[in-house]
Amino acid sequence: MIPQFACVARWLEGHRVSLVVCPPDEREETCPFSEEASLAAMMQGHRKREFLTGRRAAREALVLSGGQACAIPQGTRGEPLWPTGFTGSITHTKGLVAAGCLRADGLPVAANESRRAEAVPQKTVLAVGIDLERAGRVLSEAAWQHILSAADLRMHAAVADPGLRLVLFSAKESLYKAVYPLCGEFFGFDDASLVWPGPGGMPGVPAGCPGSGVARLVIRRTLGLGAQGRLVFHAGQEFVCHWQFDGDWLLTAVVVEGNRVLVPGQ
Repeated sequence: MIPQFACVARWLEGHRVSLVVCPPDEREETCPFSEEASLAAMMQGHRKREFLTGRRAAREALVLSGGQACAIPQGTRGEPLWPTGFTGSITHTKGLVAAGCLRADGLPVAANESRRAEAVPQKTVLAVGIDLERAGRVLSEAAWQHILSAADLRMHAAVADPGLRLVLFSAKESLYKAVYPLCGEFFGFDDASLVWPGPGGMPGVPAGCPGSGVARLVIRRTLGLGAQGRLVFHAGQEFVCHWQFDGDWLLTAVVVEGNRVLVPGQ
């Protein structure tokens, strides 16, 4: 059965993100777009199937978001290059592929808001990042130590639950996928930390790994300085991550929100 990740999907839908989840196509899939076909030609076996299925899922999500089916090539760091006006994220692991897409200009403006006489700040979704992992994956101790930032070491070094460890790893993967296309600057696991909300809103660590949940991710250094035309994310900036285990898989998702100004007639 294909997992639905209902909790995460509802949250993404509330941010106008279309989510498509599907298994890799075991058939020899034909790509209708030369840009993608040339990339796939350099791949073999399951990697090729996952890539082509990922692009097909991305096109489905793109159409659901109001776009036209088209090629989605690859950037220098492997990031998908979406058509103008849209953005999104693609992820795959053994046996499953997912893609999320949204309009790059964020949430639509209601008709009554466009008639306001004064400028009004409006939240908009700028980007989304998603990551899939096999729920049974167990990080080695070396990998666990590698993904911890200095703040994580203080809060999470003693975490032994493999599910919680996997959530932290996957959440940071989702954060990178959401933020990198906007700031244009590579950053590592040690540049972000994860905070689980505890009682009374204080930081805490769950006693066991729940089936789904919410956490905060915090950027630990400023990103995007000096990159022309890129956004700047400042040290201490926070992002919300939702995660869910569904059957044999874990899905994490991060959205980047920002403010734009509505002016009369916009």
